[in-house]
Amino acid sequence: MKLAEKEIPDISLMVLSEELTIKDEGIAQLKADVKKLEEKLQTIEETGTTEIISHKPKGNEVSKAHLDPKEQEVERGY
Repeated sequence: MKLAEKEIPDISLMVLSEELTIKDEGIAQLKADVKKLEEKLQTIEETGTTEIISHKPKGNEVSKAHLDPKEQEVERGY
């Protein structure tokens, strides 16, 4: 059994080459980001900081747990 041979035009090769270049640049950027995050993690571990980085409360949020009952009614629109 012989597989069919297909000629690929140079344009397709150029497109594939461009896609590889773009992906290589993306990978390089991701590697740089990972390196920065690893350095940040190492710094946190060395200083013993226990701060949770991923969840920081927003300054504008209103927590109903800290409102007295009348303020909660205003928040609900009564």
